[in-house]
Amino acid sequence: MLGPVAAWDADGVPVALGAPRHREVLGRLLIARNRVVPVGRLVADLWEDAGADADGDTPVGAVGAVRTFVAALRRALEPERAPRQASRLLVTQGPGYVLHAGRDVVDAWRFEDTVTRAAAAAPHAAVALWDQALGLWRGPVLADFPGVRWAAAEQARLEALRLDAVERRADSLLSTGGAREAAVDLEAHVVAHPWREDGWVLLATALERSGRRGDALEALRRARHILSERFGIEPGPALARAETQLLKGGPASAEASGAVDGVWGRAAAAWERAVPVRSRARLHATAALLRDLAVTGADGLEEAREHRRDVVAAAEATGDAELAARIIGSYDVPAVWTRADDPDDAGELSRAAARAAAALAPGESPALRARLLSVVAVESRGDAAADGPIPRAVGPTGGGPARRGPVGDRPDRRRTTRGGPDQVTVQSDGEEAADGPIPRAIGPADGRPTDGGPADGGPADGGPTGDGPAHSRPARGRPAGGRPARVGSTGGGTDRVGAAGDRPAGAAAAWAAAPPAVEPWRLRAERAAEEAVRLARRLGDPGLLAFALNGAFMQSFGHCGGASGREALGRELTDLAVGHGLPNHEVLGRLVRLQALAALGELTTAGAEAEEIDRLAHRHERPLAGVFTSWFRALRTCETDGWSAARPLYTRVLAATADSGMPGLAQGAPALVALVPYMRGSNLPGPGDFPELEAGPYEPWLRPLLLAGAGAGEQARMALDEAPRPPHDLLQEAMWCVLARAAGAVGHQRILRRAREELTPAVGELAGAASGLVSFGPVQHHLHAIDLALGDGSDV
Repeated sequence: MLGPVAAWDADGVPVALGAPRHREVLGRLLIARNRVVPVGRLVADLWEDAGADADGDTPVGAVGAVRTFVAALRRALEPERAPRQASRLLVTQGPGYVLHAGRDVVDAWRFEDTVTRAAAAAPHAAVALWDQALGLWRGPVLADFPGVRWAAAEQARLEALRLDAVERRADSLLSTGGAREAAVDLEAHVVAHPWREDGWVLLATALERSGRRGDALEALRRARHILSERFGIEPGPALARAETQLLKGGPASAEASGAVDGVWGRAAAAWERAVPVRSRARLHATAALLRDLAVTGADGLEEAREHRRDVVAAAEATGDAELAARIIGSYDVPAVWTRADDPDDAGELSRAAARAAAALAPGESPALRARLLSVVAVESRGDAAADGPIPRAVGPTGGGPARRGPVGDRPDRRRTTRGGPDQVTVQSDGEEAADGPIPRAIGPADGRPTDGGPADGGPADGGPTGDGPAHSRPARGRPAGGRPARVGSTGGGTDRVGAAGDRPAGAAAAWAAAPPAVEPWRLRAERAAEEAVRLARRLGDPGLLAFALNGAFMQSFGHCGGASGREALGRELTDLAVGHGLPNHEVLGRLVRLQALAALGELTTAGAEAEEIDRLAHRHERPLAGVFTSWFRALRTCETDGWSAARPLYTRVLAATADSGMPGLAQGAPALVALVPYMRGSNLPGPGDFPELEAGPYEPWLRPLLLAGAGAGEQARMALDEAPRPPHDLLQEAMWCVLARAAGAVGHQRILRRAREELTPAVGELAGAASGLVSFGPVQHHLHAIDLALGDGSDV
């Protein structure tokens, strides 16, 4: 089939198949792949242009002709068959004929089988197999019947397999150091098939590894031109990535690249051969591979995110609680952005980790328990508390005890299990937080926070009207002694992040004792972070402590203005990673510091961190870190040189972010950037000023401002009444400033008062700069504007 229809005997001697109609019948039967082809179907296909006559009958004599063709083929294919002896190869069956042929005697089928073997082989063996497979081709599929409809689908399918085989052979050659040979073959390949983007990328790679970097860049530019001009196709991301890599990187060593890829291929093939298909070792290896894949770049991150849930589900399906716990806890990928790229997936993973931790016996495997708690803390992302309207401030304006509002009136279906000090105590059926407002303690009118303890007139241990036990409340301000940001406070405010021995019973016991009906998932995640750090410190495991500190960072946004504490946490994480050779967490620690330093306005020190991050990212091939440093540089330029100078930088970084594989970061980012000049100035965005951009997750807080700017004051007030509290995340100060600006424009004093309370602890910071993305200017300026809008301070 791979060329003109032909046949050979066992000695390789060509078989005379007769007239073209005979070969056409043979080709049609081969395409049927050992299935019966009715005589009527054969007639219709062979005489497809003749059509039926006026009575609907087939052409006169067509059926008889088919029988004659079949008889001639039988004589040619089985010359030694005796007269009247039934054919074993071309058989009459039911209403038609079937050709019984083994896969080893039909070239198209041998090609498919060899391709399958080549794809699973190590690079050196694969090259030989790809050569064997491609050597079966003598020309186009069924070359003597190029325009017939009955062959079109099979011709297209096999041709697509051939083109893929050509490219995969070249890829194998590159893996074995055969870049020059691959380049020659690929030059011809892209000339014949210029629409194949993978072919162009492979050609550029082969040229670059052959020491022809200029030719490689020219090949990619030629590809871009041909695709857009000749085919009207926008070049895909693979082409863009290849060009970027060539422009950024130095000359590659063909020998080194081939050696690395060759080892990978051989090891992967050996793994496939040696490890049984249903072995649990495959689950462990898959989880480890996904962990490493997630930090390789946008594609790797997307693939890891897509498959991680399946790996966790497969582990839980085994019924082995410890296995599931180890699989879930092994994914210690650093996380720096507090908004989840896939909230549903992140929520399910955090609940799976909580289930696995709860299944461990008291005192069993504290290291594994700490890992699971860290997963809960990291995946919860700190932003699950913004699910209801901003509650009215309560309590006398001149001071007095604060009251706690309701968490919600939906029955809580969570439960806790009590146990020893190291026992995880949370279980959940999927509820993340009760519906409705989740109010924080509102202190006296001067904005001072209360912890809800006995001194404030609140219950000593959280009680039915509190947000949770008092020692779980987020502490404000700098941590004592320059230690990392606190995620819990015992009321006296002296508690550090999970320092060993701070509380004999640990956080888990308090977690168990907390009334589940009043404890939102966010507070449980905060306690998970605290307990994970405590256990990791006690165990002295630097890798585990680094992961636990990551969880503490993600849960350190219980209030505005915690940049000083996060800077200390980032410094500890960086020192830990440097001292113990943990490059991924060193990048994370420096990113945490960069964000915190930006919030504090220490832009020179933050810039030094950005330079070091870029160096580490290049050294360890962590391209996504560069997305965050690019954002910071745009923010810094805006602070030092103004919006006009920063605008082109933001244009470039928004384009890079869109392809970063981090939708949680990308969604709504253009709207945040567009808002910068308005929030840093005194004007509201008018109806024609603000671009038509999707605000994404920021829409509830931007909408009141846009309505106010459009002159829809009453609608803006209603939108403020309905606005949820900004999430406890990297952008909470920015969102409170946006709400305050809208509230000031329409005289919504309740929101103004609440914004003042929330923003006061961040008085020394730049609004929004904690994200490392945008700065809306000093929080102090926004607080001053709030005071002016409040006027005489009368409440409404």
